[in-house]
Amino acid sequence: MLHLPPATVQMYARQLTEKHSQVHGAAVRIERAAAILIADDVTRDGSQFFVMSSKSDGTGYHVGSGCECPDYANGAPQIGGRAYCKHRLAVAMLKRHIRESAQPRIQIGDPGNLVRVAA
Repeated sequence: MLHLPPATVQMYARQLTEKHSQVHGAAVRIERAAAILIADDVTRDGSQFFVMSSKSDGTGYHVGSGCECPDYANGAPQIGGRAYCKHRLAVAMLKRHIRESAQPRIQIGDPGNLVRVAA
């Protein structure tokens, strides 16, 4: 499972909800995507991700450029020109975290204003 700190998930969810507040059905899917991430229900599966269903029956869906779930197939809301079910939203937030975590961080220290770059 790929873990994101709950505070990070909540921040991403809040930002997405604010940005896409006019998209009908987006807020509830973003909220459900956040719950999926907090529950650590996403795993890497080759070049795709496997996202557990919110149902307790042990099913899940492969997510790549699309999703295998009924919501995606039956008209998930368009966000930024693409259809996003809760599974794709969870993966999008996870990918954002991976991208941002991979960027070097600059830390400025007191002694002589040393600058350290941590990867």
